[in-house]
This record gives sequence, structure tokens and C-alpha cells, in this order.
Amino acid sequence: MKVLIKAPLSIFTGYGNDGIGLAEAFIRMGADVVLQPTHVQAPLPKEVAELLAKPVEAPFDLTIHHVDPGALNSSETLKESSGAFIGWSMWEYTNLLNHGKQDTFKEKWKHYDMVIGYDDVSVGAFKEYFDGPTPKLQGGYNPENWPVAERDWFEDNFYFCMLGSLTVRKDPYLAIAAFTQLQNEHEDFKKYAR
Repeated sequence: MKVLIKAPLSIFTGYGNDGIGLAEAFIRMGADVVLQPTHVQAPLPKEVAELLAKPVEAPFDLTIHHVDPGALNSSETLKESSGAFIGWSMWEYTNLLNHGKQDTFKEKWKHYDMVIGYDDVSVGAFKEYFDGPTPKLQGGYNPENWPVAERDWFEDNFYFCMLGSLTVRKDPYLAIAAFTQLQNEHEDFKKYAR
């Protein structure tokens, strides 16, 4: 299978990490991976960096375009040279009204076979501008770079920390509500949870 990935490549951004992760996943599958990066920032894993020297020659069995919704821009040429042509993105809000480019989305997305969103919030925002399938596929998580934490898993106190944007998509309020519910329902949790 020959796969074209159009995405940023950077360990410093979410989309860039996903571009690297997609390339690595398809390499592990044994696919013939071709890159057409929208942005490149060193350092890159060696197996991904080596793909930058590979020519971009159609046809492709699959093309994945993974960028911000405003940068998703399908083309008839890529549609014709790809067995499947997929746009994949995420959005923090329930609609794209505050994006500023929403009047162009229907036209720019019309050649995709599907537009994938990370979650229900993203998918809901995309459906207004794309008539085809809009499935959900979470991206953005690679545990390989997280250090192993040594701790006493049997100590009395349970520590909880959440870091992220206060947006509907990340929904920290759901975690806060669950934490509060556990405190109300379980005396031990209330006593030891921090």
C-alpha cells in the first residue's frame, strides 16, 4: 500500500507529532510511505527524516491530509491520484463560526472522501461543511516520550492533576465533576484525594 501523508512534522506541536506518528505507524505496517510535509522542524526520527528524500510520485492508495481545519484544502488532482483521500483535523469548539475562513470550507473540502475529527466536538463542527462521512478517530497521544514515574501506589493520598485548555473539546469540567462525584460518594476518596 502506498500512502501519502500531508502533515506538519515536528515534535513540538500536536499536528506535527501526529504527522510523525502517522508516518511511523504506516512504516511499521510495511506501507510505502511518501511525505509531503506542510512544515518541517528538526529533530525528526531517523526513519521519518529519510522519507523526506523520497520523490512524491502518484498514484497513492491512500492520502491523509492532517492539518488545522482552515488549512484543509482538497484538490481534484489529489482526489484523482488517490484511492482514498482523507482530511483529518480537530477543533476546540462546537462550530467553526469563530474560525474566520468558514465561508470557504465547503468548497475546499469537497474532494475529500471523508473528513475525520478527533472527537464528537470536532465532528459536530465539521458536519456543517462536509456532506460525506465524518467519523471520529482520536489522535495526538504517544506515550513513548513520557518518563516512567516511580511512586508508591499504595500510599494513602491519591494525587490528581489535569493540564490543558479550558475548552469544550478537552472538557476539564467533566473530570472535575467526576472528581467531585467520587468525593461525595466515597468517604475514603474524599479523605485522601488531592
